[in-house]
Amino acid sequence: MNPVLLICSRVWLQYRVFFLLIALLGLGPRISAATDGDTKSFSLTAGSAPQTLKQFAEQSGRGVVFVTEVVKDVRTNSVQGELSPAAAL
Repeated sequence: MNPVLLICSRVWLQYRVFFLLIALLGLGPRISAATDGDTKSFSLTAGSAPQTLKQFAEQSGRGVVFVTEVVKDVRTNSVQGELSPAAAL
């Protein structure tokens, strides 16, 4: 692969991750405000983000939007117990 294209693709991936984090941080207060007092039982194992985010959506009853290509290499921690969806996320 052309080294210039490789560098450009890595930079583009970093920008996408950055903008995804900005979007998630901007939605944080809205998510917690919507879920105050709403606890669910979570049993999420540690694993790859695409898989565990889908499990989170199923267990929380809430939709989660993410770009698989951006989070494919992200590992998540396990989450166990009675928590609000915002705290579990």
